[in-house]
Amino acid sequence: MKKPGALSPGLIEALNIPPLAPPPWLINMQRYGPPPSYPNLRIPGLNAPIPEGAVWGYHPGGWGKPPVDENMRPLYGDVFGVFGNATTAATDEVKIFFFLILSIFPFYFFLCNLFTNFKFKFN
Repeated sequence: MKKPGALSPGLIEALNIPPLAPPPWLINMQRYGPPPSYPNLRIPGLNAPIPEGAVWGYHPGGWGKPPVDENMRPLYGDVFGVFGNATTAATDEVKIFFFLILSIFPFYFFLCNLFTNFKFKFN
């Protein structure tokens, strides 16, 4: 079964892609962004680190320019490989969110109950 983004040996041979060289469409992907049909597809040189031994640049075999904004923050993902496992970070954020929600709700219900049972007396 073929997976999106995986280059078969036949395709690599047909396109005459040398070892450690990017696919010919990578420069356009860096310019226009990842394919919207595959938001979780990791593409080296776009939203994933380039292979070890490969170099950035526009020379033959070069991986183009890293897609970053004016502050050198990656536009599409962890192109430099510094964030580690993104799914672990996202899971940790979800755990923190639920911890905060579950710790605030009992206090919220206590306040609601307090103000509902409180009766104002006016003379």
